[in-house]
Amino acid sequence: MAFGADAQKKLNLFIKYDSNFERYEVFVKPNFSQKNFIWGPAQISLVLPSNVLVEKIQVRNVDGGTWEDNSVVIAPEVRPELSFHGISSGGDKVDLVENYESVLFYFSLPKNLSPNSVRLFDNVNDPKSNAKGMLGGDFRNTIVDITGVERFSEIQLFQESKIVEPALIPAEFQASIYPNVVRDNNFSVSLEGITEKDGDVLMILTDLNGKEISRHKMGKSNIENQKFTIPKIYNGNTLLARFITAKGTATKRIISDN
Repeated sequence: MAFGADAQKKLNLFIKYDSNFERYEVFVKPNFSQKNFIWGPAQISLVLPSNVLVEKIQVRNVDGGTWEDNSVVIAPEVRPELSFHGISSGGDKVDLVENYESVLFYFSLPKNLSPNSVRLFDNVNDPKSNAKGMLGGDFRNTIVDITGVERFSEIQLFQESKIVEPALIPAEFQASIYPNVVRDNNFSVSLEGITEKDGDVLMILTDLNGKEISRHKMGKSNIENQKFTIPKIYNGNTLLARFITAKGTATKRIISDN
């Protein structure tokens, strides 16, 4: 019985496009929970239009080891309209929570590309290694655990994400609100541990129920030089400011006492 239960442990994969940061995020979703789950060698393959002339995708690692684009076939004869990129990892320890989506890695592509044209490799229908022009490359998705058992189950359909899920990418910066308590409806922001090179900062102001009040997307210097206004209808309320960046997400409480 124990072996049968263990054999049912599966990991699903899917890809999301974050339109705010113009990047693609690859997620894993397990059907089980396990602390310090150790997986061995893994490959997650991406399929792009062949007119996207990217010889090597620059991957930013988040979880599950160090991921890198190690295998590329561009416009093979069997599918000349497509290119295939095998993103592989030696594996690492990962805390898995049943049905919880965790980011493995993310990457960016040219901005004129339709996000719907980027997908994960289909192990059943996409070309095998012996297909014409594939050069012997095996691009099947695989996630093997430390016992040598294949845990990859399936890919899920393309999804588009409005914002990065805050819990998925640990924050590597600090955000401060001042003054806090706010008494004239205006406040300013200070960000430490982040630079202009890290890209835009998305700030979303909400009430405690999650209702969005405003959102602002700009670089670090612009966001620090601007005064933000709390609408008068929220006088006396406690609000939340969420900062979403390439270095993760941070949330600060704002106390309005007008």
